[in-house]
Amino acid sequence: MALTAFQVASKSIDDHSLKALTPISVGLAVDYYGNQISSLGVPVLGIARNDVTTIGQYFAVAVMGTTVARTGGVIALGDPLRIDAFGQVIKAKSGESVFARAKQVATAAGQFIEIFITREIHQNDAIIANGAIGANLAVNYAGAQVNIAGVAVYGISRYAAADTTSVAIATSGTTVAQIGGTVAVGDPLTPNALGQLITATTTGQFIFARAKAAGTTGNTIEIFITREGKF
Repeated sequence: MALTAFQVASKSIDDHSLKALTPISVGLAVDYYGNQISSLGVPVLGIARNDVTTIGQYFAVAVMGTTVARTGGVIALGDPLRIDAFGQVIKAKSGESVFARAKQVATAAGQFIEIFITREIHQNDAIIANGAIGANLAVNYAGAQVNIAGVAVYGISRYAAADTTSVAIATSGTTVAQIGGTVAVGDPLTPNALGQLITATTTGQFIFARAKAAGTTGNTIEIFITREGKF
């Protein structure tokens, strides 16, 4: 069902006025030029707040805060969301850049839900491994798997790598990491001597991330990299 401009406007915190270069449908993502998103990997300006049928017509785009968006599949409350090739919001997989968070659930594609635009950009850096590195473990600034508890962390390995081979390191946003103890949602996380993340409890430990899920030793959970400094 189509939304009125008023319904969408009532949810938006910050808007940008843009001239349409293509027809625009309310609730779908648009790029920085005024095109409705029609392929993957295009930088997203925001979500259209009204329909546009005439090329060159100005329309409002929600670029910050909360707004209403059309879904491309089943979505749970709080799910990380990305934009699909049709401009719809869908659940983001681990390692994908997160555009927004779901403030309502969707039971199917084509529904309209309220979202909160967060732009949790996920960045990787390709480095040469300084020694063997396990998957989803903390890596230091020298390119080695962390082997000292509580130290500053450069990022989390996306997969296992042998010495002197290239490996992708998640350095910001959300990713998954192996944990070395019992972790609760929201816990401040620091590395142990095995490169796993554990709950920071001791003064002087560097807080690298926050837990987005609970788990126990050996589990792999989603984390949000925050780099908060010493505990």
